[in-house]
Amino acid sequence: MSETCAFSGQAVIYLYDAALRNWGTPPVSGYSRLDMYFNAGAGTYRVIGRAMDNPNNVLINANITKEVVYSKTSDTFHQWQDPRSLYGMNFGSKDGADQFCANFEGVIVQLQAGPGARSSMPVPGAAKPA
Repeated sequence: MSETCAFSGQAVIYLYDAALRNWGTPPVSGYSRLDMYFNAGAGTYRVIGRAMDNPNNVLINANITKEVVYSKTSDTFHQWQDPRSLYGMNFGSKDGADQFCANFEGVIVQLQAGPGARSSMPVPGAAKPA
């Protein structure tokens, strides 16, 4: 079964540089599109981050598992961590950040509940917040 987009957002993407112990320079200038994809057949999620000016420029392709930690460090800067990387997102508005956060945290809750748990996630193909 193919993946469908569950929700989207726009933010400036940052990748944490562990060697420098600091956020690296954003891989592109300006905003990128973040899409959370859901594979209903496998029950899996992943985030794809693409440059707004070139959708073929994939900046993030990360599987989301129940072990992922999502946190808000400010109203508009959020981050999530998986075993390999720490990703940062600087949203243009508090509302956009809050919508993305609520949806992302909903994915984590659903994954932690396990297979067969009732989903509160948006229906793929429904209206997606910007």
